[in-house]
Amino acid sequence: MDRPARDIRETFTVSLVQLARRWRWRLDSRLQDLGLTQARWAALLQIQRREGVSQRQLAEFIGIEGPTLVHILNSLERQNMIERRPDTRDRRAKTVHLTDTARPLVGRIEEIAHGLRLELTEGIDDEELATCVRVFRKIDQRLTELAEASR
Repeated sequence: MDRPARDIRETFTVSLVQLARRWRWRLDSRLQDLGLTQARWAALLQIQRREGVSQRQLAEFIGIEGPTLVHILNSLERQNMIERRPDTRDRRAKTVHLTDTARPLVGRIEEIAHGLRLELTEGIDDEELATCVRVFRKIDQRLTELAEASR
């Protein structure tokens, strides 16, 4: 690969990682008043979006190790925010569900996240965002293919 092509791929990668980190940091700072750590609000959001998700899948979505997730889930369970149920497809696994106690809190998290999304994407038209989404999906598909090939 020639140098200019490598440079744009390197710039893209560094920019993507930095952007994701800064976006998450900004959201975390806006959610501080809710008394949640980044790991806890991220878990609650993913559970909301994927009701009945397995613990293993949840750890993958959040990007943390299983034992770390178990610690987070134990804490959320003690606060009556989530419940774990036996997985009907795999008796060794558990699925994770929000409780009615958690729903208003998750609704507030969603409101704050939505407001930040609007603020940060102001001035970017839908076509530009759609192009980004297509690129991200291609990269995600490639990551999936590489993961499957390494199994």
